[in-house]
Amino acid sequence: MSPSIIMSSPYRRCVETLEPLAVAIGCQMRLDEALGEFFTERSQPEAGLMTLLQSLPDRAVICSHGDVIPAIINLLKDRGMHVHGEPQWQKASVWVLERDGKQFATASAWPPPAVD
Repeated sequence: MSPSIIMSSPYRRCVETLEPLAVAIGCQMRLDEALGEFFTERSQPEAGLMTLLQSLPDRAVICSHGDVIPAIINLLKDRGMHVHGEPQWQKASVWVLERDGKQFATASAWPPPAVD
């Protein structure tokens, strides 16, 4: 089953991470500032993130950054999402989020692949 949408932070390292997948399945990648590294003392990104996350179709693939992913997971946990196991915050870890209707219900983390 292919991804329904591929969405990335506009930062190069995220774009380069998803580019091979987008090419392989013939899906155009969309860039969204809400997935970028945006945290400052005065920023309030939660509203933009929630709007983006709730608008995504099932089977969406997104790529973001080491400070954004924990913020997304914690934001959804605060809204009742259950996280299976200990969070994996390492670079190249993968999160699978599942919904119950429109609400994010569960999240599971896969560790990054082993490097030979």
